[in-house]
Amino acid sequence: MKDLFLPDSPCDRAYSHMLDAYERLRNRLGVPDEDGDVETIINSLLEIQQILGYEMFRCGLEYARREAGVQM
Repeated sequence: MKDLFLPDSPCDRAYSHMLDAYERLRNRLGVPDEDGDVETIINSLLEIQQILGYEMFRCGLEYARREAGVQM
C-alpha cells in the first residue's frame, strides 16, 4: 500500500499547512501547549477522511466488479 504521507506529497503538504494553522491559532488564543479541543477536531477530521476514503475505495471496487461482470 502506498504511503500517502511521504515527504512533499500532497497529504504531507496539507498536514504541514494544518499544523502551521494550528500553531497560529494556539498563539492567537494564548494557549501555551496543546489544546485538547483542537486536537479532538483534528483527529476527528482525520478519522472522517479515513472512513470516506475507505467507502470511496469500496464503491469503486463494486463499480469495477459490476462493469467486469463479476458477482460479489
